[in-house]
Amino acid sequence: MKKLFTVTALFICATTFAQTEKGDWLVGGTIGFRTTEGNSRFNFSPNAGYFFMPNFAVGADVSMSFSKIADVNTTDIGIGPFARY
Repeated sequence: MKKLFTVTALFICATTFAQTEKGDWLVGGTIGFRTTEGNSRFNFSPNAGYFFMPNFAVGADVSMSFSKIADVNTTDIGIGPFARY
């Protein structure tokens, strides 16, 4: 437990003081899967951004979702911009 706390604290410190200089890239996203009796859902949402100046990034998010509820299959796709300071 003590090792987990130490690793978590180091990760938080490393990401809090990350360098965000002009020309750096920001890449991330989420992925998820859920299933219940007869239903399932899969989500995938990558994102990427570019730092145009220190601490200011502009980029795009893409979201994809596939679900099956009983006999109905659904696919959702979306895209959108973001700006982060």
